[in-house]
Amino acid sequence: CLSNGKCLCHNSWISENCNQSLTIRESGCASRPCLHNSTCETLTDVNPTTAYRCHCRSGYSGRNCEVGKM
Repeated sequence: CLSNGKCLCHNSWISENCNQSLTIRESGCASRPCLHNSTCETLTDVNPTTAYRCHCRSGYSGRNCEVGKM
């Protein structure tokens, strides 16, 4: 903190005294798990940091739309 009592927080620290960590949460879609230009939906009612559902384009299926029709 500065001599005037104000603190300049670094990185992911917040609050008046920089003593609270700001947790940055990525969504389940952050890693872009859905293949072949499919759409990813984060499932916030389950666990928004890891849960997702892929909406596959026509001709593709599987959890990540990895299976194509032959």
